[in-house]
Formats: sequence, structure tokens, C-alpha cells
Amino acid sequence: MSYGKYQRAGVEALAIDMCEVYINGVSKMLPDADIVHDKFHIAKHLGEAVDKARKAEHRGLNKKWIFRFQIR
Repeated sequence: MSYGKYQRAGVEALAIDMCEVYINGVSKMLPDADIVHDKFHIAKHLGEAVDKARKAEHRGLNKKWIFRFQIR
């Protein structure tokens, strides 16, 4: 289904997935519409970022711990 120029102009906001393909398509077809993401996907991405930082920090601490006890 396609919508005309005037129908698209009336769209104020659109809830979509965080996939870049969808974001690019909406930005192209509805340039004046705000893109809205649901709390679930935002929380998921935030949790993944925190987990990535936690793992990197843990790896760094493990290297310091091993290095510290190998010298002595």
C-alpha cells in the first residue's frame, strides 16, 4: 500500500525497529516525522553496551592480576 504526498505529510511520528534500513527508509519517505523506538529495544541496547564494558573491564583486571603474581 502506498500513501500520497499529503498523507505522508500528516505523519508526525512513527514507531519502528532500530534497524538502520528502517531508519533510512523512514527518513527518506517521511523526512518530517519523528522516529520513535520502544523502551524494550533501548533497554536491550543499553544492557548490551554495559555488558560489553563490564567484560572489557574484567579482562583488564584479569591481566593486571596475572601480571602482578607472575613477577613475584
